[in-house]
Amino acid sequence: MIKYLLVLALLCNIANAAPVNITLTENNSVIFNDQVTSELVSKKTLEIMSKSLKASPIYLVLDTPGGSVTAGLRFVDSIKSLGIPVHTITIFAASMGYQFVQELGTRYIIPSGTLMSHRGFLSGVSGQVPGELNSRVNHIQSILSGMSERASKRVGMTKEAYDAAIVNELWLNGNEAVDKKHADALANVKCADNLLRETYEQDVRTPFGIATLQFSKCPLISAPLSFKFNRSVKPEEIEKIKRAVELKRKNLNLIF
Repeated sequence: MIKYLLVLALLCNIANAAPVNITLTENNSVIFNDQVTSELVSKKTLEIMSKSLKASPIYLVLDTPGGSVTAGLRFVDSIKSLGIPVHTITIFAASMGYQFVQELGTRYIIPSGTLMSHRGFLSGVSGQVPGELNSRVNHIQSILSGMSERASKRVGMTKEAYDAAIVNELWLNGNEAVDKKHADALANVKCADNLLRETYEQDVRTPFGIATLQFSKCPLISAPLSFKFNRSVKPEEIEKIKRAVELKRKNLNLIF
């Protein structure tokens, strides 16, 4: 009976564990705050490789709707080859962003964070039937099946249970993600002074032209601080451009 009570108390303490305090600095953090594309993966891989020479562990802060499976898997392979811990901190990680969480180090999530996983969606594939189309589809199924297998093991589920859980999209907030073992711990995250003082720019293509967004290097400040446009803009167009940028950054209708 005493052993049972001790185990029960231990489980309660784990379930109610206080969030981990993490301070992000210029050297120990990398922000992944856009769709997963080959171009962004190349940029972030280089950034992580450079910072891995100065700091360990590295915190990969995720605020991404997902994107390319092939680019995402190359990103994961490159990070794993570094041989240092790269932990994830989830603000918003959907689709391929969710897979980053399950593939890499300790899985932190902020209390208001969101994790989302779903089935893959395929478009634009053609070929002779029977013939190369069958081979292409089999190859894609093998890739997605392997991702599901690895994710289900990390979460502690059977592959069948995991596939059933995500069939109509699985959405989890911070506490749910930890309780259901899709994340390891809640995190209270703050930014060091150097991140709060510094900014960077990012170009976004919209139906109204290219907008240059200025962001804080502190990933907790996720909205753009300012907009610049590559042409003269009428005042009534500014809000339309801002809405187009926001929709582009939060688009969830992606393959993975």
